[in-house]
Amino acid sequence: MGAWKTIRKKRKIRVGRLITLIAAAAIVIAVICIATVQIVKIVYDRADAAKNSTAINSAEAGKNAAAAEQNSTSPPGQTTAVKNAAASGKNTTAAEQNKKSSPDLQTINRTTHERNAITTTTAAVVATTGADASRTRPAQDSAEATDEASDQAIDTPLAINPEGMTIKTRFNTPEGYSRIPAGENSFARYLRDLPLKKDGEPVLYYDGTENGGGHFAAVVDQRIPDRDLHQCADAIMRLRAQYLYGQGRYGEIAFHFVDGFLCDYASWRAGKRVKFRNGAPYWEKTAEPDAGEAKFQAYLEIVYAYASTLSLEKELIAADTDDMQIGDVFIRGGSPGHAVIVVDMAESESGARLFMLAQSFMPAQQTHILRNWDNEAISPWYPVGFGERLSTPQYPFTRDQLKRFP
Repeated sequence: MGAWKTIRKKRKIRVGRLITLIAAAAIVIAVICIATVQIVKIVYDRADAAKNSTAINSAEAGKNAAAAEQNSTSPPGQTTAVKNAAASGKNTTAAEQNKKSSPDLQTINRTTHERNAITTTTAAVVATTGADASRTRPAQDSAEATDEASDQAIDTPLAINPEGMTIKTRFNTPEGYSRIPAGENSFARYLRDLPLKKDGEPVLYYDGTENGGGHFAAVVDQRIPDRDLHQCADAIMRLRAQYLYGQGRYGEIAFHFVDGFLCDYASWRAGKRVKFRNGAPYWEKTAEPDAGEAKFQAYLEIVYAYASTLSLEKELIAADTDDMQIGDVFIRGGSPGHAVIVVDMAESESGARLFMLAQSFMPAQQTHILRNWDNEAISPWYPVGFGERLSTPQYPFTRDQLKRFP
C-alpha cells in the first residue's frame, strides 16, 4: 500500500508539472500572437499613411473631375457615388476612423480629424520641409530669396482701410502694385469680395471662445458650425462649394470622403442622404428634393465630417507658382496636414507679383487672413518669389505643394 501511494503521488506531481508547462506555453503563444498583430497593424498603418499622403497625379485629378461632372447629369440612383460606395472601405485611414456619423443620424463627434497638434506642425513636416516647427513665428530663409522677392522690399508699412468690409476694400496694394484682373462671376472675384468682420475683431472657435493669436490680419464674416467641423480643408471646400452654389452650378459641387466615397451635392439635393453599413457609406433616399440654403449647409457639414486634406489633396491638380492664380491652394495631406488658399493677388509694373492667404485651423474656427510675419511691410501680402519654402505663421509649405481646383 505504501508503494502504491508513492506511485500515485508521483503521478499527481507529473500531471501538475505537465499542466503548468501547457499553461506556460499557452501564455507564450498568446504573447507572440499579440505582438505579431501589433507589428502587422503598425506596418499597415504606415503603408496606408504613406499611400494617402502621396499627391495624386493630373490624370487622376481629371478622372475625379469627370466623375463629379457625371454625377451632375446622371439620373438619381445611377451616380458614380453609388459605384464608389462598394469600394469605400478599402483605403480607410486613421483620420477617417475619427469621423463617426452623419449629421442626419446623430450629433457628429469629430475627434482629431487629421490633427494631433494645435499650433505647431509635426515632426513629419519638419523632416519634409526642414522647417523648425517649434516656432510659431518662422523666420524668412534669406538664402532662398529671389530677384522677384527683392522687388518687393517696401520700407513703409502698408496702409489698411479699417472701414473696408471686404478683402478688396480692407487691404490696399503696396505702392507700385495693382490687383490682377478678376472676371465678373469668377472664383477669384468671389474670394476677393469675401465679407470681413469689423477691423480688430478676433477669430472665434466653434464654441464661441476667442483665438488669442496675433497671426491674422482680418476675419472672414461667415457662420461656422458649433461643432469641431470647419478646420483647414473644410474652410477651403466650403469656399469653393459656396461659390458654385451661388452660381447655380450644383452639379459641380462634389467632394470625396477620405475612404474614396464621392459625396456629390446633386444626390443630396435630390433627397438622398449618406448612410453607413459596416462602416461603409452609401446613398439612401430619405428626404424630399430641396435646394435650400439650410439643406446645403447640412450637406457641407457631412463633407466636413468625412473629408480632409488627405482627400482634398487628391482632387486638386498640380500648379506652378510662376502661374499662381487666385483660388489656388497650398496643401499637404496628412494626419495632421494643412491647407491655405490664395484669396487675392497683385502685380507691379515690373511683373513682380504678390498674393494673400486665408485659412482655418484646429480646433475648428473662423476663416481668417494670414499676416506675413517675414515681411510686415507688405503684410498680409506675400511675394510669389518666396523661394523653395513658404513660411506662414502656423505651417510651412514648399513650392511643389501648390494645387488647383480642376
